[in-house]
Amino acid sequence: MYAVSIGTMKYIDVLADYLEESLDKLRERGGSVIKGFHVRGKFPYLTYRIEKVEREDETVPLFLAQSLTRFLTEVWERDLLQHIIEKEYDYYTADEVAFLADRGIQFLRNHPRDGKEILRNQELEACIADYLIHNRTFLVEGFVRFRLREFEKDRYRAIEQAIDEYLMDQEYREFIQLIRYFLDMQTSCLPLIHLLYGQKGVQFIDSDGNPIREFEWQSYSLGNWEHELHFDDLVISSLIQLAPLKVRVHSKQGVRLPLIVDTVFDIFENRAQLCPGCTLCHADEEVDFESFPLTFPE
Repeated sequence: MYAVSIGTMKYIDVLADYLEESLDKLRERGGSVIKGFHVRGKFPYLTYRIEKVEREDETVPLFLAQSLTRFLTEVWERDLLQHIIEKEYDYYTADEVAFLADRGIQFLRNHPRDGKEILRNQELEACIADYLIHNRTFLVEGFVRFRLREFEKDRYRAIEQAIDEYLMDQEYREFIQLIRYFLDMQTSCLPLIHLLYGQKGVQFIDSDGNPIREFEWQSYSLGNWEHELHFDDLVISSLIQLAPLKVRVHSKQGVRLPLIVDTVFDIFENRAQLCPGCTLCHADEEVDFESFPLTFPE
């Protein structure tokens, strides 16, 4: 039999919901769970007595540690992140604070701590499991204060990362709005432009299947250009000049689309379409000038 008491001053009902996920997994393994509740001093405790689980003293702590890790990260530390942001970055609105706290939690969940190889959540889970193997009382406040001090600086790093990403997102949205403004100012004379990406580069092709020759860059390979700002600038500036009503993106089989394609879709929204795969997309050979005009599916 494995018996444990798990307590916290805050979010006791939320903690119970998180722990229930692990208890359900133990029941699926044939385990028997008896639940209780008591108050020790000012702290409420959830009590569990778990039987009929193979190697209870090791298995049960591992399952409980999974739920406790999620609770500490998603609820407890999120509350701490929100408090830090409200205090040290008081110019953000309530919605922005909540957004930044959520982004910070994503960072904590998906990244290792400095100098560590495993994810932070995995390290935290192992720490909790080890504690539960040797102790039968787990007080969240005490564990956070005395056992997780070394994890504290991660929260500030997560906040900085969240703010950096948020500012970059803001700049990107402003950039997209600016490009849309320029497009709205242009008089469109092209109903549709096909963007054809292949090993040799990118081609702009009109709705009749003919190349727009001033926008042919076949001499530049995507391998050399996809990480260069100049290539992105060329694509966007060309689209602004051409100002098509619609854009259809084609990709040669086996060619990875550059990140700028995502920007094209953000700019044109429902006026941009990724070709589901026409004969041109699946052709084995690169398109040469003798192949024009091309025939595209409607």
